[in-house]
Formats: sequence, structure tokens, C-alpha cells
Amino acid sequence: SGDAVGADPAPRADEVPSFAEPTEEAKEQVKRRDGNRCLACGSTRGLQADHILSAYRGGTNDIDQMQTLCKVCNKRKGTRTVFFTSQRTPLRRAPEALEHFDVPTGDEAGDRGHWDRFLRRTLNFTFQCAAVSDVKIGGKGDGYYNWTIDLMTGNSPAW
Repeated sequence: SGDAVGADPAPRADEVPSFAEPTEEAKEQVKRRDGNRCLACGSTRGLQADHILSAYRGGTNDIDQMQTLCKVCNKRKGTRTVFFTSQRTPLRRAPEALEHFDVPTGDEAGDRGHWDRFLRRTLNFTFQCAAVSDVKIGGKGDGYYNWTIDLMTGNSPAW
């Protein structure tokens, strides 16, 4: 694999320490700072303030140690340490595979917003940072079949 940072297995239920939940004010500060959107996929729904370094691993409630993720991305991240506040991958070599997420189906398959979030989530989790700068999905003509994904500087598109 790609030298994952903080890719430890999830703790057993009896190993999870108790800790104080961040205040509602701190959670709101984090969400405001992050533009009230998920830093992994761009969603504006079901937002949660996530500990970058999980509380289980010693993370604190300091707002600089927190990031905004939607419920789906926060659940997927689990106790891993992933800096979606960073725009440059911590990986030293290409991952062996993309992180797997279910592709949009049914009515969602016809909605560009669902594809945008799917692509951002997949690539940002794969790069373990906020690597995606822009996703362009056209509605008609060439753009319908030719999508463009721009990455932030420092993230290899060759991966």
C-alpha cells in the first residue's frame, strides 16, 4: 500500500477511552472555518466536526486539530489520521488502488452533484488529503463523456 499515515486498525469497543466531546461552539467554529462543507467530498449536509487525530489516539478538542466532514466521510475515516485540512498528500508513493466507494446509481446517477461528491471523496481519501481542486462534469456534448479533475499542486496526476 501507499505508506498510509495513521492506518492503524480500529480499536476494540473495550479499548475506546472516554473523553469530553467538543463544545457546540467549537464544532460550529470548525464548520464555519471550513466553509460549512465536508473537506473530503464537498457535501453541505450532515456535517460533523471530526478529530484529525482521533480522541482514541490522543487527539484534543482544539479547533486546529479538528476538521469538517459529512457523516458518510467521517464514518469512513473512522480512527484513521487523515488531514483533509491539507491540500498535499502525505504519501510517498502511489497507492495500489483507489479507495472504494459505491458509485451513484438510480436517480443519483443522473445528478452531476452526486458524481462530483463521489469523485472528490474517492480521490481525496485515496490521496489522504484535500487533493482535488476542481471537478468538471459537463451536461451536454463532449463534456458529458469527458470529465476533468484538477488536483492541487503537489499531488501527482500520474498516480
